[in-house]
Amino acid sequence: MARPAFKPTQSQRYRVSVLAAARMAKVDIASALGIDEKTLNKHFSGELSFGIAKRNGEIWLALFRAGKRGNVAAQKAWLARQDLEPPTPSAAIEEKLGKKEQAQRDALTADEGTTWAKLIN
Repeated sequence: MARPAFKPTQSQRYRVSVLAAARMAKVDIASALGIDEKTLNKHFSGELSFGIAKRNGEIWLALFRAGKRGNVAAQKAWLARQDLEPPTPSAAIEEKLGKKEQAQRDALTADEGTTWAKLIN
């Protein structure tokens, strides 16, 4: 009699995504589920590929909610992970200059502390 086809459960899918997010090796995840690594790759490819993003997203949402409720540690953790540099507005991005235009612009400006800067000022 043939072995029945493997059918993953929602609980197994969740476990695989959590273990993938923890960066556990595929062979170890398969071992934890009691299946072969080929079976893991075949039936849990989405969880292996996107598990990190999904579980990290859950953590960020929980951290954000805790910070909104007044949890100072969560607020500090949230701010510590944010890019504190303001984004460059698209209008402020310099256009590509030709060689002559760039040379002319360079001739009108100089780095502070250089001889050229002293001559310009």
